[in-house]
Amino acid sequence: MIVPPILSGLDLVTCAGQELGDFAIVSYRSLGRAYAETLRLDPAVAQFRRVVALEPNSAAAHYELGRLLATRGDVAEARASYQRAVAIDPTFEPATLQLAALASPQDDTGANARVLAKLKEQAAREPRDPALQLALGRALIAGGEIAAGKAAVRRVIELTPVLPEAHLSLAQVALREQNVDEAIAALQAALKTNPNHIETNVMLANLFVGQGRVDAAIRHLETALRVNPDLTEPSLALGELYLAQGRADDALARVSAVGKAAGASPRAQMITATAYLQKRQLEPALVAARRALELDPCLSSAVFTLGVVHEQRGDVDRAIAAYRKTIELNPRDPRPYNNLAWLYADREQNLEEALGLARKAVELMPNRGEILDTLGWVYARRGMLTEAEQTLRQAVTLTPNRASVLYHLGFVQYRLGRMADAASEMRRALRADANFPEAAKAREILAASSKDPS
Repeated sequence: MIVPPILSGLDLVTCAGQELGDFAIVSYRSLGRAYAETLRLDPAVAQFRRVVALEPNSAAAHYELGRLLATRGDVAEARASYQRAVAIDPTFEPATLQLAALASPQDDTGANARVLAKLKEQAAREPRDPALQLALGRALIAGGEIAAGKAAVRRVIELTPVLPEAHLSLAQVALREQNVDEAIAALQAALKTNPNHIETNVMLANLFVGQGRVDAAIRHLETALRVNPDLTEPSLALGELYLAQGRADDALARVSAVGKAAGASPRAQMITATAYLQKRQLEPALVAARRALELDPCLSSAVFTLGVVHEQRGDVDRAIAAYRKTIELNPRDPRPYNNLAWLYADREQNLEEALGLARKAVELMPNRGEILDTLGWVYARRGMLTEAEQTLRQAVTLTPNRASVLYHLGFVQYRLGRMADAASEMRRALRADANFPEAAKAREILAASSKDPS
């Protein structure tokens, strides 16, 4: 189809002083429909926004814009467009039917049921209309008719396999049914039709985070942000994932990308604090953590971060107070139990309490090497060397390249008089990191173990 050149924006309304409103409306509508026929939804939406700007009191214009927005997955905007169409003309049934398809559980269920029945009738009359079938599928799913809704959505995929929103709807149903693998498969199918679909990339990233697939989650968030760099929550989520990989500077860049909103976001402030902690810049970390607490006085992660900063600054009493406050705010977080137990064990104080704290941390997070290391070290400080060795062996299995954990196991074996085993672990620790904090002690024990005739 050949279409005439269209001036950008609303410039076509007046050209050289001549009113061209009617021509503009026809041109924008024709071009929008042409884009829609080839499923180029973004330019189609742009054209119909121009139609609505020129015909703000046209129920049909708002309705057509709403259909495009709903098909693209912009449900909130689509709902607003349909509501505007109904407000302009309460008898305009197509908008009423589509609005029912986007009904929320809080809406009038009786009215939704009546409109859903009409939507079914219309869909039966127009079985090859993908937008209508998708609306029906979403309405059925929202009304609890999951099997029928999924069938309607699958018909949409048969009609238009390249429409990502249909696959996205199936993914949302799978998540409601707690079938994560099926949701991931549906989202990946959606990306085959449009690799840059923002909502699909963000949803996949969230699911991959839940599976511990950090690299995959990062790739999808980066894709979404290439399409729209102004997305706040995905940008901060990406910053948190960068922190998980130790990429502090990249995490700080994501906070900067958010702009002024970062100053009012506890989440952004926590990313900043953690990034500066990774960079061992304690003062800016302290400032950011305090700012996060100003914004949310009950934010347990901010209190915990303050504890870490105080501990690294050597202010142990403040660190202990912060960890205790974190436990009060969030008793399901294993980190403050672990860190408090470690502080007591390191200072050889309150070892009975330290044992209880360390066991609680392991109970909350049983398969984390660093936490098992703390419990093993508390056992060692209490002279429970058999329990210490058993626990530290588990820690080494989980974190085989962590020098301090290997050192702790070797230290316990040295205390048990097993010099060859102790020397082996000290060598492994020094190979993992020749400059870790206990490296000098490791070399002393290695030398003593090597001299021992046993």
